[in-house]
Amino acid sequence: MVKTSYFHLTQPEDLIMGCNQSCLRNKSAAVAAVPEEKQSSDKEIPPQSPPPETTTDAATPMGTTDSDDDGDGGSDDSEEEDYYDSKQFKTMLDNLLSRLTYGEDSMSSQLVALTELCDMLSYSPENSIRSKLLEPFFPVLIAMSIQETTTSPDIMLFAIRAISYACDASPSSVPVLVQHGAVVSLCAPLLAIEYLDVAEQCLQALEKISRRHPRPCLEAGAIMTILNYIDFFSSSVQRVGITIIANVCKKLPSECSPQVVEAVPLLCNLLYYEDQKLVQNVATCLIWIVKKVSHSPEMLDEVCKQGLTQQVAHLIASNVGNILNQQIYTGLIELLSQLASGSITASNSLLELNISNTMKQILSTYDLSHSKPQSLIHEVIKLLYVLLPPLSTDGDGNMKVSNTDRIIAHQPGLLQQFGADVLPVLVQIVNNGANMHICYGCLSVVNKIVHFSTANMLVDLLNSSKISSFLAGVIARKDLHLLMLALTIVKNVMQELPDAFFDSFIKEGVVYTIDALITPQDCPQFKLQTSEGAQRLSKSNQNMPGNDSVGCLCYVYVDQSSENESCKLEETSAHTLAKYIRTTYFTTKSGDSELKSTTVLKKLRNLCAVLSDKVNMSVRSDNGEQEKNLTYTLGQIMEVLSGEEPVSTFEFIESGIVRSLVDYLSNGCYRNREVDSNELSNHLLVLQKRYEVFAKFCLSSPSHHQKDKPLGILLGKLQSALSLLENFPVVFSHVPEPEGTYATIPFERTTFRPCLKVRFIKEEGEESLCDYVSDVVSIEAFTFINAIERYLWPKVKHEAESATEECAATTEFLKSSSDPKKLLFYLGKGHLDRTLSLYQAILQLKMETENDPSVGASFWNQVYEIKYSKDTGQKKINIHDGHHNSGNSREWSHPQIYLQNAMCVSSMLFADSPLTLKKSSPIYEILSLLKILEVLNKSASHLVSHERIASFAEGCDDSLDNLIVSVCGVPPSEFVNVKLTGKLEQQMQDASLVSTGSMPSWFVQLMEAFPFLFGFETRRKYFLLTLGNSSKVQSNNIDDRQSHASGSPRKKFKVCRRRILESAAQVMGSHVGCKAILEVEYPEEVGTGQGPTMEFFTLVSQEFQKVGMGMWRGDHKLTSTSNSEVDSSGFVVAPLGLFPRPWSASSSPNETQLSEVIKKFVLLGQLVAKALQDGRVLDVSLSSSFYKLILEQDLNLYDIFSFDHGIGRALVEFQALVDRKKVLDLIPVKKSDSYILNTRIEDLCLDFTLPGYPDYKLASVDGHEMVNMSNLQEYVSSILDATVNSGICRQVEAFKLGFSQVLPLNSLKIFTAEELDQLICGEQNAWNYNELGHIKFDHGYTISSPTIVKLLEIMQEFEYNQRRAFLQFVTGAPRLPPGGFAALNPKLTIVCKPCNGGDDGDLPSVMTCANYLKLPPYSSKEIMKERLLYAITEGQGSFLLS
Repeated sequence: MVKTSYFHLTQPEDLIMGCNQSCLRNKSAAVAAVPEEKQSSDKEIPPQSPPPETTTDAATPMGTTDSDDDGDGGSDDSEEEDYYDSKQFKTMLDNLLSRLTYGEDSMSSQLVALTELCDMLSYSPENSIRSKLLEPFFPVLIAMSIQETTTSPDIMLFAIRAISYACDASPSSVPVLVQHGAVVSLCAPLLAIEYLDVAEQCLQALEKISRRHPRPCLEAGAIMTILNYIDFFSSSVQRVGITIIANVCKKLPSECSPQVVEAVPLLCNLLYYEDQKLVQNVATCLIWIVKKVSHSPEMLDEVCKQGLTQQVAHLIASNVGNILNQQIYTGLIELLSQLASGSITASNSLLELNISNTMKQILSTYDLSHSKPQSLIHEVIKLLYVLLPPLSTDGDGNMKVSNTDRIIAHQPGLLQQFGADVLPVLVQIVNNGANMHICYGCLSVVNKIVHFSTANMLVDLLNSSKISSFLAGVIARKDLHLLMLALTIVKNVMQELPDAFFDSFIKEGVVYTIDALITPQDCPQFKLQTSEGAQRLSKSNQNMPGNDSVGCLCYVYVDQSSENESCKLEETSAHTLAKYIRTTYFTTKSGDSELKSTTVLKKLRNLCAVLSDKVNMSVRSDNGEQEKNLTYTLGQIMEVLSGEEPVSTFEFIESGIVRSLVDYLSNGCYRNREVDSNELSNHLLVLQKRYEVFAKFCLSSPSHHQKDKPLGILLGKLQSALSLLENFPVVFSHVPEPEGTYATIPFERTTFRPCLKVRFIKEEGEESLCDYVSDVVSIEAFTFINAIERYLWPKVKHEAESATEECAATTEFLKSSSDPKKLLFYLGKGHLDRTLSLYQAILQLKMETENDPSVGASFWNQVYEIKYSKDTGQKKINIHDGHHNSGNSREWSHPQIYLQNAMCVSSMLFADSPLTLKKSSPIYEILSLLKILEVLNKSASHLVSHERIASFAEGCDDSLDNLIVSVCGVPPSEFVNVKLTGKLEQQMQDASLVSTGSMPSWFVQLMEAFPFLFGFETRRKYFLLTLGNSSKVQSNNIDDRQSHASGSPRKKFKVCRRRILESAAQVMGSHVGCKAILEVEYPEEVGTGQGPTMEFFTLVSQEFQKVGMGMWRGDHKLTSTSNSEVDSSGFVVAPLGLFPRPWSASSSPNETQLSEVIKKFVLLGQLVAKALQDGRVLDVSLSSSFYKLILEQDLNLYDIFSFDHGIGRALVEFQALVDRKKVLDLIPVKKSDSYILNTRIEDLCLDFTLPGYPDYKLASVDGHEMVNMSNLQEYVSSILDATVNSGICRQVEAFKLGFSQVLPLNSLKIFTAEELDQLICGEQNAWNYNELGHIKFDHGYTISSPTIVKLLEIMQEFEYNQRRAFLQFVTGAPRLPPGGFAALNPKLTIVCKPCNGGDDGDLPSVMTCANYLKLPPYSSKEIMKERLLYAITEGQGSFLLS
């Protein structure tokens, strides 16, 4: 690692800008510099410790490689050990001891001896000196450290310093020091501070002693001694003093001394200090003190009297986790829990302090990102639980309050405020898919709130939290503990408010779930019931992440181990309680009929039945009137959903509306799964028409707010239904400690990965295969079934089959790109899915037979008997997917020009379910409908525009001006399922499972088939983890600079700025298959690391946009026309984004140019993939249509409008004329209208060349070179084909080829085109004011510093180009990564830059590798802006030392 050096510029024009290893930018090649900062300031700059690097020759060979040269380290260590045991060393010690002992008459001699002793000890390695060699020194040193026996403060200082150094050089000497009374002598100078430096040195020595022997420090009164004089010391020494107290508090005896309680108020006062590390250590002291006294209510009350409760509550409320680290923050909440559970005084105080509002703020951030760790949420819920009185049961089984002196008994308003704060957020957390422990905690708190609230309180509390639907969902879950709590809440609510919630519990399905528990056989139509029903209620043992102990939920909030405790619940408890509730509160005079269905449910059922019948009729006959009836019925259904009377989730599910809509929008093919090939065209046209009708119903009304649109309402119901029905498990894998194991499969070698034991057995009756001779084999758990098949097949096939295989091998591999399937595998009665790993496949089968599958020791130790048989090779038939593979313009003839969406949906509906769900499953029906709606929502503008064209063709509208319509669909966030996203976030905490592709299969399958269910940030995190880039996923528990410094191996290359594209090609040529992070350097520049590398990707991406490259539309430099619009800087102008320039394959002069263009697209694909792999951003604007092609999505007529308004509009109008002509030709009395803007098509003088590209000839079937009304359809189809298919297919394929050489292209398909642009190119809009809150300020600056206030104002005032230049200056790239400033890693940090002369004469400097800006404290905002703009505009183009 190169040492950091800092310099100061003497001239204003000498601008500096830095990167890794303090390599800074300068516009000049040489910088005259003088030292800038003293040695202590070097610590201000965070050290960058890159991982081991390898140097590879690239565009310019590298001359040096950074490495850690340890030399002959082993021999040096041996020599040091021999030295400290040598006679020479012992003689030196004897000499020093003699001079200290017999030099009492000469203080100067003693001082010299002490100095030499300190030097010797300070340079000695830790644990290098044996304690018996130093023991004779200790009585002398301790005597010298006592003020009464020493007249010289210098001797005291050096004696104490020698004691401190001795603790490092010989840790085993610390007990000896304690025995000689060192602790008492070191505390003495602190009782009456006469010499501050002596007192500071005493603290240093005590800190080292307290690490291993805190008890003597406690007995010597060190705690109060330090606290009484803490304000005398500087902040750094204060930290040392508090560290001593923290060390003592961590090892407090069971019976705390009075000084510990006495120290509490003094420690509380320190919580308000500005020093963050000091406050954290003080908090640690208080946490340990409360832990030690928690067993004694009297001690807790005594601690509370010292004001601890109020002080800690205020600290938590004021910080909300921003200042204190997560571990300390969690510990403080645990402290409050211990106080509240053991002291009624503390509990009452916290309720009066409205602590529930603070806890609500913490819980409300438990969102999709699950940024709060599980332990913090658990402690918050535990605190809420213990704040309310405990519940006990009387002889009759009724709950009663065990404590009557609680404050809520006298001030019920506090309980009402408590419930109003936390009840809605607790309900939300359970609905969002929290793990079982947290769900149980939330329900326990809700149960207490309901129990202690009066009837008047409950009405307001429960209505606002939608308690009825919440309870219905909980009751439908399998876990007995959650079920009992939910039923108890139902009983308490009905006991207090039988009339208020009677109808609500019926409407939301609570009564039906209770009936299903009592008599599941009487509710066959009840879809909310789990497949196992009431006969298989589980007692969950789900583990907390990172917690290896397994315990019953009955003991979650009991302060004792539950590993050996039996469950308190009986198996029949739920059935008994459900029956009691049903017979007591839900009986009517007219019987159960009115409890079975509501008015809304009956109405919806009838309408859905009519819709299904009419769909069946329309499938059998092509009747326009029938379609009108369908449209009318559909309108009635949407009207009910959007009506004044709300439709509950239960009613929505039970009505059958989902299946009816899927049938309608698939024209029956979802149910029938077959369409006559002769009827396929008509089938697709019917679908297209229905999609247009549906879009008109649900999207086109401008009077609706987005969420109030019918589609938004329908999506809300679907998401609620999916959250209620799904029960996909989150499985945390407790992988055993890695140890060398021989794995037979896949590579027959020793591995440190987890392995599973398998015994292969031939299926009974299988005669075409041999028996596998080996017994138990060890297989790497994350090996895919395909790899197991490749290993096993040669060992179990008959010899006669080998010859047949060899003859057919070539043919088989030509027919299929994948290996032919030869074997089927079974575990028990379940078939192992060959697309999964062995771990996933076994886990999937366990999920089908167990409610809560766990991956503990038994999972890894079990021997799995897997049966195998020969695969018969049955084929599956799917509908044609419509992807273009040919450049023939006939592929784009009408009506296929419009039908990509219909073909996409039909293909999906014909295919087998991607999940382990039956297609008749309510969950899969919901997912299918969501998929259809997602396609329609994205295509809303296309659908409505096509409906306008059809209207024009039929003569209903004579204007061509309004054919292109922009429809604002519902936002993509409406398709995100919060609960499934939460579960995926939990599962991704086990990063090893994600990176090895061994997550539970349902996550992978849902992500591939229905990615829209998950938010963009969650999918981005999944994408990075699946690529193995867990270091790119920021952790809240790890310092961002440390996480940045560690990580993947890196390779360095030197590149030439003047030939950046050629250098990039050479770099990728040698680096394309390597996963190491790419880093670059520039010749004659010392900079390396993130800054220069980010700039490299920026420069290369800008190079691709220059005119003359022949890559993009709008670049006409290579054509005969020269009047194209070109940016003054020489870049292609593409306001709507870059799209490939069409090249004709029939023109032979273009072959050489096209070959070069294709090479550039290959390189572009490689660089885009490498940027994604390394976490870089590119400065290139690609069109959304190009991203669609990358994602292998077809483009249609309307997509052209997204990158070329003029051509797109003209083609749409031409197509409208063609469609009108076809309609008018069917009416003999009317003549076809061939006018556009009062001009005949023939008079436009159009020829069969591609507009804008006269060298690109289009084929004409009739041989005409000019366009007329007869060949206008062919002209439109040919332009469409040349623009989005045949003219650009080679360039697109080249890009995909280059991308695939670095990353799998399929990994991008979980993103939309717009999201892919954000992923590759970062944030388009640089920042807003809220974004600036993610900037860190340090070393002289805080958020309120005048200089920082000025800077933030200036940043807000920057124009677009100035913002880009600022980002380029600080980070090396002109764009922020996805997520903005919050996603920068390391965080952007601004520190004060000390200056020797006048502050206004110095320029800002940066370390781009650390996103580290050093800003002088300028005297005015105007000067700061002028100096900053000068720096960011002139300081580009080189990286030099400052």
